[in-house]
Amino acid sequence: MNLSEIKELIEMFKREIPVGNTKNVVMKTCSNIRNYIEGFQHSGSLMRDVAIFDEEFYGRIRNEWKGEIIYYTVDDPEESFEYVFQDFRYAAHRILTENFTQINNKNNSENMDCVIETK
Repeated sequence: MNLSEIKELIEMFKREIPVGNTKNVVMKTCSNIRNYIEGFQHSGSLMRDVAIFDEEFYGRIRNEWKGEIIYYTVDDPEESFEYVFQDFRYAAHRILTENFTQINNKNNSENMDCVIETK
């Protein structure tokens, strides 16, 4: 699984966000997203995988963000979550899609090997 895009976003946040409590919450959320993607168990359906990711993203991960960020900002926590982490969501969808394609290509290749061997 290629996480380079997620890692680049994390590095950008490390550089661009000033040190403080807000940065700590942002970095924790980045880590939660990265860890979830790293441990993601594919379901066999790309649409289901994206839906499962979005459930976690807009569920547990966003709720943890909201519970912590409210102490450090006057912005609406839901709007700020969407604004700050939308690129992470898009990157995660691309990673899931690429991984799904690789798995399917590998499976199709293995199936072709079986067909060739039986002839």
